[in-house]
Amino acid sequence: MDAGCGRSYLTFLLAWSFIHRFRHPVEILGVELRPALVEECRRRAALTGLDEVTRFEAGAIDALDVDAAFARAFGRAQEREGAARAAVHVVASLHACDTATDDALALGLRRRADLIAVAPCCQAELAAKWSRIAQSKAGFSPIFRSPHLRREAAATVTDAMRTLLVRSAGYDVSALEFVPSEHTPKNTLIRAMRRTEGDPSALEEYAALKEATGGCGIALEGRPSSSR
Repeated sequence: MDAGCGRSYLTFLLAWSFIHRFRHPVEILGVELRPALVEECRRRAALTGLDEVTRFEAGAIDALDVDAAFARAFGRAQEREGAARAAVHVVASLHACDTATDDALALGLRRRADLIAVAPCCQAELAAKWSRIAQSKAGFSPIFRSPHLRREAAATVTDAMRTLLVRSAGYDVSALEFVPSEHTPKNTLIRAMRRTEGDPSALEEYAALKEATGGCGIALEGRPSSSR
């Protein structure tokens, strides 16, 4: 799945790679909030000959019924109650804005994807919360009071918090630079591989980091973990 797929550059790259490089069967569902972009993606899929393996769904990531979406997209009948669900092996997201990245991560966690890979963008949520406590006596107050430093620090802390919450759910997580900064400053990749059990110590680290940076959490903390 490509969550928050936009114009689906990533979707098409993955589809082409699976077909022509890896020679492996694949079905990729792109999810995008804006219907006009979804129609554009469908036209591009047809033009590139990738319309047999890529489908696109208009809607919010956090409200998506994955099984129903796959049934609509790939023409399968709805699974009967209690039957096996659609297997989601990979959830990827390239530059989904602000908390849409949290939605993509939460989707991967709910579906127990084997691989979750997101490149965050525009991490504004934590910076906005910090601006409201800029006059507090917190240790980070000098950063809170500077708009530039607040934005830069909030992006880093947000991604650190994300790695901890994903690790707590049973994934091996790393954050790395996936392209040189001269191509884009939004070059952090959070990569998570599923393992068997969660790591409770990661929640303790998350709580400590949250407390140390003013007591403000991120959207992923409150996202539901139940499957749909």
